[in-house]
Amino acid sequence: MEGFEHVVKVAMELENLIVTSNMKFPVSKRTRKKDREETQTHGYEIDLVGARRDKLVLASVKSYFGSKGVSRRHFKGLDERSTSANLSGQKFFNDEVIRQGVINKAAELLGYDENQIELRLYVGKFASEADKTDIVNHLGQLHTASGPVKVIDVETLIDQVMSVVKSKTYINDPIISLLKAMKQAGKLQLGD
Repeated sequence: MEGFEHVVKVAMELENLIVTSNMKFPVSKRTRKKDREETQTHGYEIDLVGARRDKLVLASVKSYFGSKGVSRRHFKGLDERSTSANLSGQKFFNDEVIRQGVINKAAELLGYDENQIELRLYVGKFASEADKTDIVNHLGQLHTASGPVKVIDVETLIDQVMSVVKSKTYINDPIISLLKAMKQAGKLQLGD
């Protein structure tokens, strides 16, 4: 599991979700053959899947800490300069057939109704505040049976994780342990 995905996993577990990584859901999609009709099945990977009795969360996680950040170019219809290479990293959000296929397969395989399946995008770094606003608005318009796609930025994510660091609750996780150790050593200042 990628490092930022682990931080997201910790935050999702704080919601009492059981979380697993890198689940693939097979989706059949028509190919671009013009001379004949043909479909191809491909397993589309979801970074994190969180489950509890009343909810299934399908989460895409993008850190982008070492780059410019998640940009409007990554989303179909938000930037005229988008290329297929830019859009490929967000197939789940850019392709309705893939998105609905993953939702259908997740519902079937894991035993949830579609209205219990929530889609999320966790972002470590946006290219700019304008990009963030456009992406949040765009994904907010992609409605599934359970509602719009939720975009969680790094500030919100860290607030969730830090809420546990402030408490006396013991959680056996390296991220929480490191933060609690830093707090104990006086290297981490927590505001109220």
